[in-house]
Amino acid sequence: MSAKPECSRIEGLESGASVDAFLNGAFEVFQPTDGGHRAGLDALLVAACVPMGAKGVLADLGAGTGVAGLAALATAPMLTHGLFVEDQPSALALLSAARSSLLH
Repeated sequence: MSAKPECSRIEGLESGASVDAFLNGAFEVFQPTDGGHRAGLDALLVAACVPMGAKGVLADLGAGTGVAGLAALATAPMLTHGLFVEDQPSALALLSAARSSLLH
């Protein structure tokens, strides 16, 4: 695995962040360390509601750091793309820095 970038270098992020892996390393996201919502089981439960046979484009509205949408993309392989929408600048900065082969 390549070296992880320093979280302080994420453009648009004013506070600290941690790198967290989900679904046995299927994807990694940056999450805030000093307040703000941190995704966990809640996002994975939302993603589990997407049928494995779902096809087409996934829309994650209010995506936060992208955990629910990325988990859905990882578990429903016939989804072709994900559209992530987030209006909070700090969450958007973290989402933009996510590392996954699911993101193009």
